[in-house]
Amino acid sequence: MKRDKILTFGFAALFAAGLLSSCSQEDVAAGVDLHQENNKTVTVKELTERLKVYNANVYGVTRASQEPWMPNPELSTDLKMKIVVADVKGGIRGYRHGGWLGGLVGAAVSSLVKAVTDRLFGSKRVELSNPTVFIAGVAPAFSDSIGYYHNHLEGMMYNMDNNSNLLTSASLLSRADSIMLDTSTGYAAADRLNGMQKAAIAADADVVRSIDSSDMTFDEYCGKLTSLNPEDADYIDFVAEYLYVVNYANVDIAEYTEEVMFMINNANADVEDASLLNSSVQVAYASSVVANGN
Repeated sequence: MKRDKILTFGFAALFAAGLLSSCSQEDVAAGVDLHQENNKTVTVKELTERLKVYNANVYGVTRASQEPWMPNPELSTDLKMKIVVADVKGGIRGYRHGGWLGGLVGAAVSSLVKAVTDRLFGSKRVELSNPTVFIAGVAPAFSDSIGYYHNHLEGMMYNMDNNSNLLTSASLLSRADSIMLDTSTGYAAADRLNGMQKAAIAADADVVRSIDSSDMTFDEYCGKLTSLNPEDADYIDFVAEYLYVVNYANVDIAEYTEEVMFMINNANADVEDASLLNSSVQVAYASSVVANGN
């Protein structure tokens, strides 16, 4: 699929070059304006709209089309989607306070608490599936493994204590940090999270875990999460659109995730936006693999 997209872009570029060679000065000027428009920075909100159009055209499903195609969503599916978006919210807050390391442990803490509270795991010992690792840049980096380590970390922490939801967020965060330091050379090689960063991530996790979402729909829960930190709204909306297709369309989740990652990495998005979206989708993908397998 990637190769087809690259070829299509190449043919389009050659075609455009041929047209410009025979254009008048006015046409060339118009072409320059169009080129500048195409190269402007794409916002997360605009990326979400692109994803909606893509989902509607290719899969016939978007978040906005929920009512026509699914008037009464299954409670179990809605519940799983809420667990996943809570993971993403924890990852976003962690990323804002402590970069990739903060995003990983923040997502794991939110994920574990929500999963245990909502009884996603049914036994003392769990074996969480290892998700595919998607390479976001030219060469592999630790940040590409956020989803993989998310599942590894959550499984280890649950198996250590299946009543982890009774522990404080600060305790869980310290445990997650300690496990990752012993597990990942990439994590250990990065700058350590300091006390202030950990306290900020734990405080945000406390807010998320205090929400009783039992009587909320998935969309209502997303609305609640975005109201806590309006600056997170566009990222939550993007992930929510992704989750609707993952759960309600006939897709191979790994292939679809690769398509979404390709869209993010090949858009002219702000570096920070692209990094945060990459992290969010990796966590959402890894968490969905677990939620849909339990």
